[in-house]
Amino acid sequence: MTWLEMPSWNGNIGGKPRQGPCHHWVKTTRARFKHALTYCKQHDDMLRADAFANSLNCKQHDKFWKLVNNFNNVKATKFVQVIDGCTGEEALAERWALNMSSCIIL
Repeated sequence: MTWLEMPSWNGNIGGKPRQGPCHHWVKTTRARFKHALTYCKQHDDMLRADAFANSLNCKQHDKFWKLVNNFNNVKATKFVQVIDGCTGEEALAERWALNMSSCIIL
């Protein structure tokens, strides 16, 4: 039986294995995966901290601030996506025009 021919637990067997060798195998492989994922996350943070420390230790302040800026702005977006429940360029433009027209007194 190849990897592609493995039956799914919910489709063919009727639920998760709760005991026996399959249960033990699933439990141990899942634990090993979670342990490896935790190790990778911790190791990534340590490497990043070492890079920050090295750039400060070598008196490379510009490199330090560039690393910090890149790290902090990874999840930031350049443009606003939602304002007052409006999404999309046209809806945001109409909302802005309505807001500005109420501010301008003619």
